[in-house]
Amino acid sequence: MAKAFVIVRNQSSVPKAVELARHLEEALDDSLTPRKFELVKKLRELRFKVHEKFSRRWTVEEMARMCFLSSSRFTVLCKEFFHRSPIEDLIDVRIERAKWLLSSSHLSVSEAAAQSGFDNIYYFSRTFKRRTGGSLRDFSRGKINQ
Repeated sequence: MAKAFVIVRNQSSVPKAVELARHLEEALDDSLTPRKFELVKKLRELRFKVHEKFSRRWTVEEMARMCFLSSSRFTVLCKEFFHRSPIEDLIDVRIERAKWLLSSSHLSVSEAAAQSGFDNIYYFSRTFKRRTGGSLRDFSRGKINQ
């Protein structure tokens, strides 16, 4: 496979940055064995689907089944390719969505948590603090990065 490189002219352009990241990932794929290339392709497709439907109740077993892998093998591969477990990845997406909802809408914390896939407001609050380094109150006052 040939390596692909893209020059980004407008650094503020998010789609171009995403396109560049995609091309860089493809360039890295050149070093994979054919089997690993197929596995990473399956995992990326599933990851995209999970990120798209982040508020759904996902389990590692279900995600692994969709890739025709055991739960343990699926988790090992996710850590190898994405540097985090599948659940950590899902939680990160949910937290980012909650941050966006809290900063760009007039939703209450419980509404933002529910729309981000968190069923329990107390779990959401603890997880938010652990992942961002600050409480929901700190976030709303701009004391931590939005």
